[in-house]
Amino acid sequence: MIQAQRVAKVAANFFDQVEKEWHLEAISRDLLISACQLHEIGLSVDFKQAPQHAAYLVRNLDLPGFTPAQKKIAGDATAQPD
Repeated sequence: MIQAQRVAKVAANFFDQVEKEWHLEAISRDLLISACQLHEIGLSVDFKQAPQHAAYLVRNLDLPGFTPAQKKIAGDATAQPD
């Protein structure tokens, strides 16, 4: 999904600009990118309820490398309406 990659790239660039000033952890960047991509996938599933679909995917898929707490954060981030 090209749009998902574009959105994730913009979010990653923003993260890179504020990472040091905001004292963010590197894993936060991965969570942000995943949330962006899954949000865009949610849009392709159902535009009207995209945030809920994306959050469902994050919370219920096996996402290697992410702890349950990190999956919850990403799910909460994707559940936010645009």
